[in-house]
Amino acid sequence: MALVDHHLWVEGIFEVFAVVVIGFLLVQMRLVTKKSTVRALYFQFTILLGSGVIGIGHHYYYNGSPEIWIALGAVFSALEVIPLTLLILEAYEQYKMMRDGGVNFPYKATFWFLISTAIWNLVGAGVFGFLINLPAVSYFEHGQFLTPTHGHAAMMGVYGMFAIAVLLYSLRNIVKPEAWNDKWLKFSCWMLNIGLAGMVLITLLPVGVLQIKEAFEHGYWASRSPSFLQQDVVQNLLLVRFVPDTIFLIGVVALLVFAIKVLFHLRKPTHGEGEELPAANLAEEE
Repeated sequence: MALVDHHLWVEGIFEVFAVVVIGFLLVQMRLVTKKSTVRALYFQFTILLGSGVIGIGHHYYYNGSPEIWIALGAVFSALEVIPLTLLILEAYEQYKMMRDGGVNFPYKATFWFLISTAIWNLVGAGVFGFLINLPAVSYFEHGQFLTPTHGHAAMMGVYGMFAIAVLLYSLRNIVKPEAWNDKWLKFSCWMLNIGLAGMVLITLLPVGVLQIKEAFEHGYWASRSPSFLQQDVVQNLLLVRFVPDTIFLIGVVALLVFAIKVLFHLRKPTHGEGEELPAANLAEEE
């Protein structure tokens, strides 16, 4: 039950929450219209009934549930990434038009991390998630390294990059413009993405492929045995992970140093307590 509760939140509730908040940020940054955001949100709610609820069926494959869950779980759990991907693609087209037109866009760093969120949502939650949700793969794969491959890419890639984007959007509005330095944030964004990609592609995915190959050829028990995990090739792949881990840590430090520095350069409050703020009223029709 705990597993089902967790995945109902991850695969249902969070996807809707992400589209709502990211849509709000993109509207505030004038990269998408309210109409397209609401359209994506309605689309997400519709898909939620299939992907978020029925898609949990990929946990019912081999626990004695009816066989229909194999078909439903395999198909619907792959649909969750569509609305956010479409929304970000529209925003990117608008961003390119602004950039090519020479328009000063103050939220570049926020948008970089939102783009990262969309990419990892497609790759980490979509591709790697769908890979391990296939019934034929899931039967041999449960608890192997392909699971943290999906987990790392989806958790840090989607949740982590999304949280950083919200952080930077908030900081951009309260920090003095002269104290803002996008170079630090671009460096951090590249280091975090390169480091995370390295963790997944250099260590977790190769070990996961070797492990499921072992399960196919010699049985599930063999793929989880100490003799497999202590092979030189597996140990070397695990050891070399210190390289992407270090790159990722450099990105974390760069972001942390930047955040601490700008906290000493906050704008002075311009509104009294209880006074209405001059933010766009998203409840109004365009």
